[in-house]
Amino acid sequence: MKGFILVILLIIRSSNGRCPKATFQFKNQTKWASYNFIDSSIGNIGSLETCPYTGRPYVYLPCYPNSSWGHEPYFSTCSNPINVTEQTKIILFDDNSYQNQTIEEIAKLPMNTSYEISNVLSYLNDETTSFKSSFDITSVVNILDRIIMNNQNTDDIQSNLYSIANKLLSLKSTSHMQQAQKMNRSIVKLLSLLEIYSQNLTFDELEKSFIKTNLAVSIVNRPNSWTKPIIGFEFDPIKNKTQAISFETNHQNSTIIILDPKTIIQQNRLTFSVYNQKNGLFNDKQYRLLTRVISLTIDKPELIKTMRSFVRIHFFMENNFNEKNLSLICAYWNIFDNMTALWSRQGCNLSNVTERSVTCICNHLTHFAVLTDIEQKPIPKYIEQILSIITLTGLVLSSIGLCLTILTFILFKKLRRYFSQKFLLFLSINILCVNILI
Repeated sequence: MKGFILVILLIIRSSNGRCPKATFQFKNQTKWASYNFIDSSIGNIGSLETCPYTGRPYVYLPCYPNSSWGHEPYFSTCSNPINVTEQTKIILFDDNSYQNQTIEEIAKLPMNTSYEISNVLSYLNDETTSFKSSFDITSVVNILDRIIMNNQNTDDIQSNLYSIANKLLSLKSTSHMQQAQKMNRSIVKLLSLLEIYSQNLTFDELEKSFIKTNLAVSIVNRPNSWTKPIIGFEFDPIKNKTQAISFETNHQNSTIIILDPKTIIQQNRLTFSVYNQKNGLFNDKQYRLLTRVISLTIDKPELIKTMRSFVRIHFFMENNFNEKNLSLICAYWNIFDNMTALWSRQGCNLSNVTERSVTCICNHLTHFAVLTDIEQKPIPKYIEQILSIITLTGLVLSSIGLCLTILTFILFKKLRRYFSQKFLLFLSINILCVNILI
């Protein structure tokens, strides 16, 4: 089934980082119909209208972290269930079935079952499959969007999905990804989809991790059921490992993020993500990244504001840097409603700097990193010396002039006859005192 045109009928705005209650009208094949969605946190949200055969919602829409609904609906299959003999008539997967098709054509293929999804993901994840253009990147991100909407969570699908995301974030795909971001907001869309998928992933374990070269994800279920209270997450760049932590000590060579335990204990799921900055995807004209990009996603982000809690991030500097020659900035990736993003300092402050680490304190959750302002060039030492000499010379000349003015007022009593003249005398004395202190 295909949805073509999206018309917003009613939207009631909601705060606290949630998508608002809304009613949308979609054209499903040849019939128009209205579908209602409740006020929701981030994830794949199903409509209130459901299929009488499967019980599943007719249509799904993504709720993104920036409190906006997605614009590409996914229609679930709604038909009489087929019998067992028909279900067993499955053709074994053959890599050659996709080799003669472009990725744009593959993106249009049906992906309603876990078998169809696994076949497509296996092909995209294969080493021989390359993404040769920004159109390929856009198509792959759209495929991931459809799959995440479908809520298929087999181990094979999970592994392949994160591997393909890692492939998209690799250095080889950087130029195409940047072009795809301009065309279809693919970078921001990919990160938002990964967070949605991780937050809605179904598994029985208390903790699950997916570690790749350019991407590391750690997911914790029911943090309030752990024996030791969780205070945050740690990423070890040397071992390329993430884990939940219960204490802060002995994390000198790691990047850690710490949240108020009172806020964590009220969450149902925590998702910690780490992105490699070396591919240059997150750089812009003004800023260059010095650390990996990290994010912590929770299902009740509004508690950060209501409980007035702060997020503390300790960044381990994997590469040596000279803090005297760099303008260090704690910042976050601010995602706008139109799925564009820019680095912003608002709500984040630099707390501490050492030889190999930088500590930041922020009052919200999103994608964090330490940046340097490449447009703000450091002043050479010889220019600083010249400026110091000019300043000192000006202070000396000013002080000499003030001394002569004060001496003149003292020697000639007539000049101190009126209040305005006395005021000028006292002002000269005050300015001279300031010059001496400087």
